[in-house]
Amino acid sequence: KNADAPELWAKAGNITGPADGWTKWHYLPPSAVVFDIGWQAVDASATSIALRVHNSHAITPETERSAHHFWANARNFNRDDEETTRKLSGIRKTFSEDIGVVEATQRNVDRFGDPPIVHVHSDAPTIQARRLVARLLEAEQRSSAA
Repeated sequence: KNADAPELWAKAGNITGPADGWTKWHYLPPSAVVFDIGWQAVDASATSIALRVHNSHAITPETERSAHHFWANARNFNRDDEETTRKLSGIRKTFSEDIGVVEATQRNVDRFGDPPIVHVHSDAPTIQARRLVARLLEAEQRSSAA
């Protein structure tokens, strides 16, 4: 809240001065996540339209050690502007760079076994999702055992 909007957002929304930004994620167990990311001028009315990007991720297993990860991105601003499209394509580039890290991590787990996990602050949503899946699995196992 009340921060400088990144250049892309400020330019796209003609935002000058402080703005309110957010990143919300919605987890749909077991394997879908939707991100709602946006910015709006601090003094914007409650009825004004904020600049928003929605990223959707769906993951489905391929094998016990691999998965398919589907990803889509949509926005409500500058949809016909090639410069905005080019700048936002950086999201896909960053996401694609993560693939190599995830694959290398899986190779190390396969080679050395499951290492202890060290969490950092930004892991909080992932930790919450894993705990939710664990609770759902426990409930499913209890109901099938009954």
